[in-house]
Amino acid sequence: MTEDEYFHTAMHAATEAPAAARMIEESRDLMAARGGDTVAEMLDRDFTFALDLLIAGIEAMVAKGA
Repeated sequence: MTEDEYFHTAMHAATEAPAAARMIEESRDLMAARGGDTVAEMLDRDFTFALDLLIAGIEAMVAKGA
């Protein structure tokens, strides 16, 4: 099973539980808004965001003189 198949299977299974269905649907909407059609694209986007955040933090510390 590929990462994408696993992701779609897990999301489908999670929506079968009534208590989790609403939360999963909200998460799915957020993920769709963030972009990325595949798991690899989502991971790449998240890595890029985290790296940009880390760099911004380092730049702020350098500018502050820390």
